[in-house]
Amino acid sequence: YNGRPSGRLIAEGKDTRTVWITKSTDDGATWAEPKEITQDVKDSCWTWYATGPGHGIQLKNGSMVIPCNHTVGKNFNERHPCHSHIVYSEDHGASWKIGGIVDEGTNESTVVQTGDGSLYINSRNVNHSKEYKGSIKRAYAWSQDNGITFSKLERDETLVEPICQASLVRFTDSAHYEKNRILFSNPANGEKHKREKLTVRISYDECQTWTVSKLLNEGPSAYSDITIAPDMTICCLYERGKKFYSEKLTLARFNLQWLSDGADKL
Repeated sequence: YNGRPSGRLIAEGKDTRTVWITKSTDDGATWAEPKEITQDVKDSCWTWYATGPGHGIQLKNGSMVIPCNHTVGKNFNERHPCHSHIVYSEDHGASWKIGGIVDEGTNESTVVQTGDGSLYINSRNVNHSKEYKGSIKRAYAWSQDNGITFSKLERDETLVEPICQASLVRFTDSAHYEKNRILFSNPANGEKHKREKLTVRISYDECQTWTVSKLLNEGPSAYSDITIAPDMTICCLYERGKKFYSEKLTLARFNLQWLSDGADKL
C-alpha cells in the first residue's frame, strides 16, 4: 500500500509499505521467518518504498549495502519527490540503518564499490519534464563514506535508458585479475518508456567510461540482474518478449571473450 487514497488492490488498510528481511543458509532451499525492519529503515514521511529490485553488495569493511528508493509525502502522489537511497548493516544483517539519500528525481538503483573504496550508485532517472525531447540518461552519484552521504547527482552521457531499472556488478579487480572490470546491464534505448535493446557494458576505469557493449536482446526487454558464476562466467537474468517486454524471463550465460568480441579474456 503506497498511501494512495483510492484503489481496491487492498480492501482495507491505513499503513504504507513495510520493509522485511529474511535469510537462507542452504542456497535458497529454505528461508527463515521474515523479520520486519520498517522502523529502522523507513522515514515516517515516506509512502512508496522499495528495495532493490536487484542485488545488494558487501563492502570491503564488511558492511552490507542494499539499494532502495522512496517517495516523500503523506499520501502517495507520483508528482511527489522520489529518491534513491541505501540501507546498510554493520553487523552481518542483525540490524539495519538508513544510509545516504540521492538527489530528487532518482528511483530504482544499483551499487558497486570501486577500487579506492568509493561507493558508486547508478539510478533510474525520472527527472524529465513532458517537454524534454533528448535521449534519457542514467543518473549517478558517489559516496566517500561507505554510503552515509552521496555527492551531487550527475548524468552519464553513455548510459541511455527508457526510464527503467538496471544492474551493476564487479567482475574483476586489478589486484587479482590484472584489470578492473565492472559490468552494467539495462535496456539501452533513450526513448521514454520504449524498453528494448537489453545491453551489457564493460567499464575498465571504475565506472568513469563504458567502452565495450554487447546487445543481448534487440526487441522488448526491461529489468535485469547480473552476477558472476564461480567459474567466472557472466550470468544475466532479464525480462523480454515479442510484443511486450515482460512476457518471459531469460537467463543468458556467457564469458568475457564473447562479451568483448574476442578483444578481452581472463
